[in-house]
Order: sequence, then structure tokens, then C-alpha cells
Amino acid sequence: IEIYTLDDIFSKIYQKYSKKKPSWIKIDVEGREMDVLLGGYKSLRSGLVDGILWEHRVGSLENPYRDDIIRFLGDLGFSSYTASESNMISLRDCVKKDESQFQIIKRLMKV
Repeated sequence: IEIYTLDDIFSKIYQKYSKKKPSWIKIDVEGREMDVLLGGYKSLRSGLVDGILWEHRVGSLENPYRDDIIRFLGDLGFSSYTASESNMISLRDCVKKDESQFQIIKRLMKV
């Protein structure tokens, strides 16, 4: 089994698709969100992604790293919001200043 970090994947996407960048990502890895995010540290720090939808609940259990994830993303310039019973959305603080956070969440959730 080949394993790639989020940074590896973003690098390949960036090269293959003429330097286009993903505007947001969804992470659903049953409680291992922090591992995925750590593997994407360079990409997230560089401003490559504007929004991240991630699970803060695994079944009926709260992700034990929820607060660590929120802090980690906050240090990278993201603000986190509850999007649903089991999902959080973290948005880069500079995303479309003319839109309210609510409008951005609504727009991203429709995708």
C-alpha cells in the first residue's frame, strides 16, 4: 500500500493541473483528522486551501483531538465553526472579506 501525505497529494495536483489549487477539502478519516492535517502542514501554512470540512464526531463519540485540531488550524490562520452535528468547517481568516462567515459556509456546503 502506498501512503501519501496531504502535502504530496497537493503537490501532484498543483503540478498536474497547471498550478490550480483546491479551494477546500473534506476530511473523513474516522478520528485520524489530526494525522492528515499534520501531513498537510506545508500546504495549509502556504495558503493553498481556503476551507476544510472535517468530522468532529466519530459515530456518537466526540473526536478526542477536536480542540487540538481547532488550535492547530487556528495557528495556521483558520477559524473553525460547527457546520452540523458531526462536522466542523475551518475557514482561512482572509477568505472573501466581503462575505460573512455564514455566507461562506453556506456556499461551501452546497458543493
